[in-house]
Amino acid sequence: MLRVCSLGSGSSGNGLLVEVRDGPHTNRILVDNGFNVKQLGRRLERTGLSLRDIDAIIVTHEHSDHAGG
Repeated sequence: MLRVCSLGSGSSGNGLLVEVRDGPHTNRILVDNGFNVKQLGRRLERTGLSLRDIDAIIVTHEHSDHAGG
């Protein structure tokens, strides 16, 4: 199963959560993070997740709205 969730998109920050479930295994990847830790934590809580649930982060480029967090 695949779940994709936008955590935010704009000049103040971008983040996309990608979750892949394969049987008992779940991997969660954050694509870009332009949010500070507190903001990211709040946005993840809305999806039922926490910072500890993220397995990897992919940064697409080094602009602050994509890699500022």
